[in-house]
Amino acid sequence: MKTKTRNGLLAAGACCALAAPGAHAQSSVTLYGIIDTGVEFVSHANAAGDHVVRMPGVTGELPSRWGLRGTEDLGGGYQAVFTLESGFNVRGGDLGQGGRLFGRQAFVGLKSGFGTLAFGRQYTMTYLALQGADIIGPDIYGLGSFDAYVPNGRADNAVTYVGTYRGVTLGAAYSFGRDGAGTGNSPGQGTCAGQVPGDAVQCRNWSVMLKYDSAYFGAAASYEEQRGGTGAAANFFDGIAPVPFTSSGGKDARTHVSAYAQGAGARIGAGWIG
Repeated sequence: MKTKTRNGLLAAGACCALAAPGAHAQSSVTLYGIIDTGVEFVSHANAAGDHVVRMPGVTGELPSRWGLRGTEDLGGGYQAVFTLESGFNVRGGDLGQGGRLFGRQAFVGLKSGFGTLAFGRQYTMTYLALQGADIIGPDIYGLGSFDAYVPNGRADNAVTYVGTYRGVTLGAAYSFGRDGAGTGNSPGQGTCAGQVPGDAVQCRNWSVMLKYDSAYFGAAASYEEQRGGTGAAANFFDGIAPVPFTSSGGKDARTHVSAYAQGAGARIGAGWIG
């Protein structure tokens, strides 16, 4: 069962009424959300071959979430933008991403014809580059079954730039400490706070992306690198215990290429992550 709610709210601040004649600044805030849950039957759920009927935390098409997305027209082709997005589990009502209030996204930025520059907790370029070719999406049986980090590709303390020109998108992200509010060693919670005096690379994360999208096909490539830190762990295949990643000299890197084609209401995609 899946429910989507989108309500637009148009707000005009009192300061706009006092602006000089000819000024037409506008603000908008959108409240949105997805509730996606269900019950599943799993055969061979353990080594003995037993089955189980359960309500998983993440199922269906997309993880459940609600959020606020806003824009403010600054004039001259510039806009202030922000997004606050909270993930939660329907089965228990608890917050996702390690209990963060806005664990999915929390950023503010400046948007223009040259692209968007943003600051806060945001998706890495690996996550964004995979959107076109990843047909299954970030559900429980998607890419997370192979690499637990991919559907949780976010970074705290991040500065990002994304710009598109004639179908070509360039993106870059740099995080000063990729998991500043995490409570455990899993991709959705947090593994490395960083920003430690005397160590300029501990828990840093950076990624770059190049992609092209058209009405009929698209292709993308990305590279991402994470550094270790005190108490950190790296996550790989789903179900495998986290690996200690406590040295800032250590690197956890991912290279990705993918492509897709679409038409007649259908899409097919393929990719490689190494």
